[in-house]
Amino acid sequence: MKRLESIITVIFLLMVCVASIQQAQSWNNDGVVGVTASNKQFGLPQPATTVTEQEREHYQRRIAKSLAEFGGRLKTLKTESEKRGTKGRTELQSTAREFENKLTVAQQQFEKFRSARAEAWEGLKSKMDAAMADLNSSYERATAQAKQSRSERLS
Repeated sequence: MKRLESIITVIFLLMVCVASIQQAQSWNNDGVVGVTASNKQFGLPQPATTVTEQEREHYQRRIAKSLAEFGGRLKTLKTESEKRGTKGRTELQSTAREFENKLTVAQQQFEKFRSARAEAWEGLKSKMDAAMADLNSSYERATAQAKQSRSERLS
């Protein structure tokens, strides 16, 4: 039974990794011109001197989609933490809370961004990019914690 549980856990992690890779590939293959190295991982256009409404809407759709996906990943992490033993559960719940806090900050930043006037767009965009980068690194830490917790549980 433990072996089956281990296999299911590994399959779950692989699915999460594949989904993350597919998302990153779709961002990189989106055909966005003028993407910087720091923004490329999020598929965000490089700041231009004049941003068109279309570019702004495209960026907002992309961020909204990413935030929704991260919300789903948070639910998965919480579900995974409930399956852990006491020590693993506590550690994973702590990491999931940190991720949830970062997600909340990014969502709040996105709401400010959406309601901003065109003149403030560039300044808020850099903050939004930073919030998304922070959220992504928090998610990576959470999945690493989940993997470590699983391997310790299996030992």
